[in-house]
Amino acid sequence: MDVVSDGVARRTMIDLARACLGRFLAIQSTRRRITDASASAVTAREAEIAGRPGPVYEDDEFPQNELIEDLSGELGRDGTRLARLARTCSLSELDLMIVALLLGPELDPELERGYAYALDDFTKKRLDLRFIAHMLGGVDDERVDEVLTRLDEPAPLRRFGLVF
Repeated sequence: MDVVSDGVARRTMIDLARACLGRFLAIQSTRRRITDASASAVTAREAEIAGRPGPVYEDDEFPQNELIEDLSGELGRDGTRLARLARTCSLSELDLMIVALLLGPELDPELERGYAYALDDFTKKRLDLRFIAHMLGGVDDERVDEVLTRLDEPAPLRRFGLVF
């Protein structure tokens, strides 16, 4: 097993948070294009005429999906405080992803602004856990439900006081 430094784990958490945020914003942008009759929205017909891909991503077409999958596997690598936390509190890979997204704004101030933009509320200082669930779940409602289940009272994140 490779042992990595806390700095590498920190960079991985930041990159994961950025990838999830990018996918979240792409989903929101796509939904706005479909539901808003805006002059700046590209219709499917206009995209077809222009020879571009349509404005709607399918579940597996988000460019960030592969990066998110790769980074999530890197989070629990031995030798870091995050790995020790995972061992001590019996955290799953999904739990570590939740922790990474929650710590993202603390590790990178640009992420704090990005989260505020995505939430459309620059006055919020605490993250909404549903926002985190949708960042991790993407367009997969079952995955969103799975994330919310990992945030329930009996789940390790709450039981050990990592999430209030």
